[in-house]
Amino acid sequence: FNVFRLDDVGGKGVNSYPIRKRDWYNITLVYGNGKYLYADKKIEVQKHALVFDNPKVPFGWEERDRITGGFFCVFSPDFFHNLANPTQYSIFQPGEPAFFELTVKEAKQADILFERMFTEIRSDYIHKYDLLRALLLEVMHLAMKIAPGANLRTETLTASQRITVTFLERLEQQ
Repeated sequence: FNVFRLDDVGGKGVNSYPIRKRDWYNITLVYGNGKYLYADKKIEVQKHALVFDNPKVPFGWEERDRITGGFFCVFSPDFFHNLANPTQYSIFQPGEPAFFELTVKEAKQADILFERMFTEIRSDYIHKYDLLRALLLEVMHLAMKIAPGANLRTETLTASQRITVTFLERLEQQ
């Protein structure tokens, strides 16, 4: 597990982050504008967004130079030990919403949680990783509460979504 400020990584003038799969889970809080690439989708950030990425689905960014700030954290599935399993949460499942536009109030809530993570990771508190797991779960639940209907979707998947989900399932079986 680690958490970073977007201003501290990537360098100034970097306009894109190539779309590809990573070996870790990623949660990003973004301020400003930019284009988020997720599987076969391109989503434009309007003001504030919370984004959840998993190792099964490729992701990336375009127009990053328009993003004014934020945070991101990365973690492995093992980070939760027996506390939780990220794959059981809808935000980390293929075909489910992984991108959430935030209101100003929601963005402040997420910002407070990321600031606490940023402070804790640098502390010498002996149980800091237990606290970080709890804060990470709180960010995940914040997003799922923003779009509660997403967990109960009844719409059918498009052909490209079905193909993507089927491909990822078979890839996982290999």
